[in-house]
Amino acid sequence: CMKDMRESKGRKCLLYPSQLSFPEPTSAPDNGKNGEMEKRIETKLMTGSPIIFLDNMNDSLASATLAAVTTADVYSIRPMGRNTEERKIPVRQIFVITGKNIEASNEISRRMSLIALDSYLADPSARPGLKNLPKWVAEHQAGLIRAAHLMIQYWINLGKPKAKDYEPIGSFDEWNEVIGGILSVCEIDGF
Repeated sequence: CMKDMRESKGRKCLLYPSQLSFPEPTSAPDNGKNGEMEKRIETKLMTGSPIIFLDNMNDSLASATLAAVTTADVYSIRPMGRNTEERKIPVRQIFVITGKNIEASNEISRRMSLIALDSYLADPSARPGLKNLPKWVAEHQAGLIRAAHLMIQYWINLGKPKAKDYEPIGSFDEWNEVIGGILSVCEIDGF
């Protein structure tokens, strides 16, 4: 979950690297109507999109559907207009949520890794040295993949240690141990 402190921070730019390996992420914003987010999430699950992008979530994030689907291996959907039919869909998607000052329910907050963006500038788009991120990532893709592989291999060579400040987080313990461990041995704090 990416949370801005100010407007125009470039939250969507963080998705550009994923587009080199996957089709463009599909956006499923909530337009404020009851149940709209749930319908859009279920539609995106049925299409098999690898990334489900919930953009501009500027209110309280408290969806029972989102909470359930982010921990499910298989999610049951009842297609609209078919009360007696149920489809079971494997959940393999990455959920990316962006918004300004998002407030998540307790149920949702334990299922997310928060990335808070703050450039400490009144106009973040005017910061010096701002790169064209999609172009830069495309030009450096091989080096970025190599760097990720080296980080993972370093963690493996050290015996796959847990993060220094490891705390169990429910059903995401294995993921937390792996990602937290890799970042910890590479001295990347804040995970």
